[in-house]
Amino acid sequence: INTFKRYDGYEGPMPLAAMDITYLVIPELSGRIAQAEAGQVQILDGVSPQLYRAIEDSPNLELGVARETTFLEMIFFNTQKPPFDNQLVRQAVMYSIDAPQLIEIGLAGEGRIARSPLPPESDRFREPQMQYNYDPEKSKELLREAGYDPDNAPVQFQLGVVEWAYVYPQAPLLAQTMQEGGFDPLLLVDSIDARWVSDIMRPEDGGPARYDAWVATIGFEVFTYDPDNLFRGWWGGWAENASFATENVP
Repeated sequence: INTFKRYDGYEGPMPLAAMDITYLVIPELSGRIAQAEAGQVQILDGVSPQLYRAIEDSPNLELGVARETTFLEMIFFNTQKPPFDNQLVRQAVMYSIDAPQLIEIGLAGEGRIARSPLPPESDRFREPQMQYNYDPEKSKELLREAGYDPDNAPVQFQLGVVEWAYVYPQAPLLAQTMQEGGFDPLLLVDSIDARWVSDIMRPEDGGPARYDAWVATIGFEVFTYDPDNLFRGWWGGWAENASFATENVP
């Protein structure tokens, strides 16, 4: 339990709506919802999209979903070993992801395709020239160009998916669309806290990172869309330690 007291010396434009704010760590989602229903907590997060309807139907709860956000769901590739040391294979993965279907089924329709780390609401947003849309045949074409035979020997790899309630329910659908694009992913639903240090950031044996690809969310809920503030957190020096692609890896 952590409690933050109101600072009465604040002179900014926003009103001070609370005397203090107390944060409770309640691991189980069902427990968080039950306490909210009982009026014991006022705000909860990390809600599974599959429970959105139940929250909307509750007379005691109100669902709030923010689309104007810098919070993204992303796939991270280990570019230091096959198959994702090949740029064509990474591009093939992007063509094998049916993002609209993931949003509709996995996120209960509450989301949108991210074309940039910045949301369209930012005045610094620019529509990218290169955009990946679901195209399983294009995915297979790229895999053939990379030297694979996706029709007879789909590309195998381990796909880690974080256990967060708003991410892992999408895993079966994600695997299905990847299979249609010529891949054969082995799903590993696990805690990113357990894997991040041992397999991604600092493997215990001192060797290269042991993962193939991870699906997780990344971002900071900040009060500004300043790229300098956001990008330092996303793609600072830690990214190179995790075997992600840098400016030297296409």
